[in-house]
Amino acid sequence: MRRIGYAGILGAFGLGILLTFGNSQTARADGFTQETTDTAPSYGIADVDTSLNVRSEPGMEGEIIGEMAPTAICEISSIQDGWAQIVSGEVEGYVSVSYLYTGEQAEAMVEEAGEENFPTAQSNQEELPAVVQGDVTGEQVVEYARNFLGNPYVWGGTSLTNGADCSGFTQSIYKSFGIQLPRTAAEQANVGTRVELDALQPGDLVFYSDGSSIYHVVIYAGNGQVVHASSSDTGIKESELYTDRAVWGVRLL
Repeated sequence: MRRIGYAGILGAFGLGILLTFGNSQTARADGFTQETTDTAPSYGIADVDTSLNVRSEPGMEGEIIGEMAPTAICEISSIQDGWAQIVSGEVEGYVSVSYLYTGEQAEAMVEEAGEENFPTAQSNQEELPAVVQGDVTGEQVVEYARNFLGNPYVWGGTSLTNGADCSGFTQSIYKSFGIQLPRTAAEQANVGTRVELDALQPGDLVFYSDGSSIYHVVIYAGNGQVVHASSSDTGIKESELYTDRAVWGVRLL
């Protein structure tokens, strides 16, 4: 995610002026700096050349729930510790204020171009295929996971359609069946019932290690195959179990 720069925004909307930020800062009792904006409503404009992630909570640990395209507009309700709480279209969440124009800059851009001419955030809360009801089998988990083959890998993502990383993929697949998993592969390796590699069944999670830590998780599909969010190059795919790095499985059903 790279900033496009104010000059690029000016070119996009034909603005021939340069303004200063309208934010102020106050010191909090706990030692953190809290930024506040001076106008109401307070606009923010995405200053990126690809997209700006909207998260469910402030900080990089927050789930990605939406994306703001370049020059997308939002209303800012508060800014604290570098994160802005925003509403953009139907999406409510938090974005890094480092990638927003705010204050007088944003106000001038909106006044010049008109609020209705700016795009708004798109939600990552997708409509997913229906999940079977009643008792769930590992085979059903695998078949459900295969619905998302070819979808993108996104580091930190949990969206089955718009992008997930390895543990975000397994977390979201099992969440669809009512099973809550922790967020990271290392945490997921310590839930459920541990299974040896020669006893794997479809639907089991399998974990890869570099010798010192767990770094990847896959869903065993049977016959030596796995379904997983592999990499940004290959996305969500089905491939052979990487036996050189697989250390153990976990059964959740």
